[in-house]
Amino acid sequence: MADPLAEPDEDDDLPDGLIRLDLMDEVEAEDRSDGDSRFVRAAGIGYLTPVLSTVPPDDFPPLTRRRPGFDRLRHVIVRFAFMVEDLAPRYGYDWARLVVLLDTPDAVVRAQRPMWTTVDSESEQTRTTEFSSTLDGLLAVRAAQTRSVSTKRPEQRPIVTAENRGADGFGWKYLAQPGAPLRPRLEHTDALIELPCSASELLLRLDSEAQLRVRRYGVFETTRAAAQQPQRRFVLPLGSPPAP
Repeated sequence: MADPLAEPDEDDDLPDGLIRLDLMDEVEAEDRSDGDSRFVRAAGIGYLTPVLSTVPPDDFPPLTRRRPGFDRLRHVIVRFAFMVEDLAPRYGYDWARLVVLLDTPDAVVRAQRPMWTTVDSESEQTRTTEFSSTLDGLLAVRAAQTRSVSTKRPEQRPIVTAENRGADGFGWKYLAQPGAPLRPRLEHTDALIELPCSASELLLRLDSEAQLRVRRYGVFETTRAAAQQPQRRFVLPLGSPPAP
C-alpha cells in the first residue's frame, strides 16, 4: 500500500529567480510501514529578494516630523514577493504564512500593506496612523506609475491578514476560502520600517509555514508544514542617511 503521506511530485512550478523554501511535515511512526518517524517534503514557497526603497522625511506629515527624535531616524519601504507551490492532487492549502524577522538593532515595523483583505474586497483598513497613511500614499503613487490595462475578470481571492508579533517577527497570513483557494501566483506585500539613522543596512530573515489538507483513505485531515532548513537571511544596503 502506498504511503498515505507520500511526498507530492516535485515539479518545478516556481518561476525562475525565486528562492525555494521547502516546507516539511513530520510523518509519525504509525503512518509508516517501517515504524519510524521522519520529515517529508509537503509543500514549498518561493521568494524573490526583498526590494528596499528609502522614504525621505518630507514624505511624512508635518506633525510626524515634529516627533522628538524623528531627525535621528530613517524610514524605508520593503516590498516582499512570494508564491506558494502547487500541490499534488490530494493536497490543498488551508493557510500559508510569510514571516519576516528583523535583525537590525532597533528596527521597527510601523505599517504593513495589505492590512486586511477579504475575499470580495480590495483592502480593508483596521486602523489609520500617520505611518499607514504615508505608506498608503506612497503605494498609490507607485501603482499610478506602474498601472497597466487588464482585461481579466475580477476573481475571488484568499483572505489576507497582516500580523505583528513583536520580537517574533511580522508578516502576512493567507487563508483559503470556498471559491478562493491558495494557488501558485506571485503575491506582493509592503512594510514601512523605522531604523536609527546610524544603520547602514537592514538585516532580515524570511520564514514560512502552512497548514495543508490531506486526503487519507477518503477522509480529509490537516497537517502542519514548516521549514526545517535555516531561515534565509538578506542584507539590504540603506545608502546614505537622509539629509537633516
